[in-house]
Amino acid sequence: MLRLRVPTEVIELRLDRVCDVFSNPADHIYVEQRCLRLDLLNVVRNDDTEASREIEFGVARIPGDPPRMRAFTLVHYPRAELLPAGLHIDAATRAI
Repeated sequence: MLRLRVPTEVIELRLDRVCDVFSNPADHIYVEQRCLRLDLLNVVRNDDTEASREIEFGVARIPGDPPRMRAFTLVHYPRAELLPAGLHIDAATRAI
């Protein structure tokens, strides 16, 4: 019989924490939607100019010590528009 190097109590404690996060996600993370207007140089604008666009993104607040905030957005790319798998080192070296 193989023995674990890490005491099983540590594994169970971590599993309990993961289960707690998935059971009560609102206690561990808060996501809100924000809108900003950015110009072509990604400077935040308060006026409604033609050279600026409004973007909407999510902001996640994650409690902890220190608490963290992360901005994100979900995007979708059709598979046909993605590059084929593999490394393209030759093309990258020619671009230099």
